[in-house]
Amino acid sequence: MQRTNGDIAVNIHRRSFIVRSAAASTAMTVSQHLEMAVTRRAPSDFPVRVVEQLVGRRVPAGVARTTIGHLSQASLAAMAVMLADQTRHTSAAPAVVLISTSLVVADAVLGRILGLADAPWNWPPRDVSIELLHKTSLAVAARALSRATREIAQS
Repeated sequence: MQRTNGDIAVNIHRRSFIVRSAAASTAMTVSQHLEMAVTRRAPSDFPVRVVEQLVGRRVPAGVARTTIGHLSQASLAAMAVMLADQTRHTSAAPAVVLISTSLVVADAVLGRILGLADAPWNWPPRDVSIELLHKTSLAVAARALSRATREIAQS
């Protein structure tokens, strides 16, 4: 069976999923570090606490905790990349709003179910703003990476 250019493009796009997820996660990490430098806010350990709650074990401090935190955050980036792929026919602004809102809701629901966070309507406005900032940076990165990968694959 002969492969068409369309088949090859889809295959390249699918195989790049992990790379796009890692790059989008990196974009959100940069956003977080810049925001923390400006606001002097301490880093959040929410991603690690989610893993601890799910596996029923404490993650030790140090490299293990940092690694688990990044891997947990990468799962959110993977969700952003999937949503970016699904909204490829939607114009940029509505797609970014949909993706970032979905990510905030996913975090809020997970935090609430696991007993790690209050309902978002009880969050201080500053926390809501910070959450939206980082999820929007992730959404923009995921969208840009997905679009670029499709364009490269089709060229």
